[in-house]
Amino acid sequence: MPGVVAATVVRVDEAGTYRYVDRAGVRLAYRELGDPDGEPILLVHGLFAAGWSWDGFAPRLAATGRRVIVAELRGHGHSERIGPYTFGVFAGDLIFLLDQLEVGSVDLVGHSLGGHAASIVAQQQPARVRRLVIEDAPPPPYPGDRYRGPGLRSLPPRSRVLLVAFLVARYRWIRRHLDLDMAKTVLREFRRPDVEWWSQLSSITAPTLLIHGGPDSHVPGYRLEEMARLIPDCRLVTLPVGHRVHLSAPDPFAELVLIFLASEPVLGTAH
Repeated sequence: MPGVVAATVVRVDEAGTYRYVDRAGVRLAYRELGDPDGEPILLVHGLFAAGWSWDGFAPRLAATGRRVIVAELRGHGHSERIGPYTFGVFAGDLIFLLDQLEVGSVDLVGHSLGGHAASIVAQQQPARVRRLVIEDAPPPPYPGDRYRGPGLRSLPPRSRVLLVAFLVARYRWIRRHLDLDMAKTVLREFRRPDVEWWSQLSSITAPTLLIHGGPDSHVPGYRLEEMARLIPDCRLVTLPVGHRVHLSAPDPFAELVLIFLASEPVLGTAH
């Protein structure tokens, strides 16, 4: 895992909107919108995506007076294509970014890979994470689990067709903005059992919202139910629109998350 060095902030890219921090020679991209003095919230995209994934949701958060930080994981978008690409490194990059931006307590919202990285941040630094939203993130297998991680074979037929169509439509973008070796590594990571990750879910103290994409998602609902049971203050909600909930159902997603972020925590699990 790369060591931590002082950040170098670069304020200009081709779009004039991204900034960068440098972690041990790896340039990590992010952008901000909203009130710089507002309560901070960090948005983390999934695999085969980047910061653009939040273009619909981020302005809605900003309109509520929040300081919205949109991260781009290494190997994605404007961030550099330099490994290693382990879940621990992705989580460490998010912690490093928050440190460099001098963000103390923060709300975290992550989709898929980003949600899994956010869960590790919440495990490692529970006092820092005020609220946690995990959208359709595949948990790693556990011993005896019949599920073997995401892949085309794990998808329902309709979702398989939709995913292939999505990848074909965005093929040029993926080749330009995604490290394909990273994608292969991440998929292998998702298929590797991680008993420690499961055992550390109980250390998450933030009120947590798990969002499942329903039967058209490749993530089995029973695995998120088990995850919800192990997180002390957790609610599991299903929006049956497939894996990319915030893109497929932006209004219901935004309504659900905004209400959750504004609500008082209630200990216990609801489904």
